[in-house]
Amino acid sequence: MLVPFGGAGPLHAAEVAAELGMTSLVVPPNAGVLSAYGLLAADYVRFATETRRMPLKESTPDVVRSIFAGLRAREQEAFAALGVERPLEFRYTLALRYRGQAFEVPVELDAPALEALTTAEVTRRFEAAHRQVFRHGDSTSRPVELVSLRLCATAALASAADYAESGELAFAPREVELSDGQVRRRYRAMARASLKSGERVAGPALIEDATSTVHLPAGWAAEVDAHHNLLISQGARG
Repeated sequence: MLVPFGGAGPLHAAEVAAELGMTSLVVPPNAGVLSAYGLLAADYVRFATETRRMPLKESTPDVVRSIFAGLRAREQEAFAALGVERPLEFRYTLALRYRGQAFEVPVELDAPALEALTTAEVTRRFEAAHRQVFRHGDSTSRPVELVSLRLCATAALASAADYAESGELAFAPREVELSDGQVRRRYRAMARASLKSGERVAGPALIEDATSTVHLPAGWAAEVDAHHNLLISQGARG
């Protein structure tokens, strides 16, 4: 299912879908400002990284826990300074590699795994991750080394503004002519805000809102769902 966004995305989506052999589209409300809304609706996230190149040995898990404790404290202070005083969720990542290897492999840990971490468990997780990336491992001859540690701290957004079509901007229904190759077709043009949940529109039609225009060719039909999305499908009857 293709999900177009941006000011021009919904205008070309049906043709793009047809070329890709796709028959279904979902056009979100206010598609032209979807990325901007994402900034407003996203959780607060910060990353902290510390480089600590060292061979993997028995004391490594304790060193890892100590470093992550310091990073957690630092991020808690940073969030407080930003005025974000919400419970934080932490994710932990170790960047490991075989000695002499050019690229590290990330190994992710949750809080319980970090608390119970042992050198053997670090090695096991690294070898599994290495095989997943490179399709081979080397647990018998080459030592493993830690390169860096990464902490992800997330504060969930308390609430976000409703993301729905506004009824303030209404275009008068009208008919327009568009050239489709060598064929001129008459299109109904209508305001997206005027469409109700469950209402269906058959192409050829143009559905306009304040941020984008949805092109509905002949043979395609659109239906408004309960979340103000336009569900568009090819070969559907209006």
